[in-house]
Amino acid sequence: MRHSRIPPGGAVENNGGSNPTAGYTIVEAKDIDDAVAKARDCPILMNPAFSVEVAPIIEMM
Repeated sequence: MRHSRIPPGGAVENNGGSNPTAGYTIVEAKDIDDAVAKARDCPILMNPAFSVEVAPIIEMM
């Protein structure tokens, strides 16, 4: 499964490693790229100390 990490500034790092979880949000997305596009607008990225990790939790059909 592909995981992506988005640090402040919006660049995408593929295969983001395991990071401590401070919270989570479940979003509906067509695929991982759609989820990454949605995550780029996350307000937590206004703080340079935080990042957003995007990972699939279950494949729905």
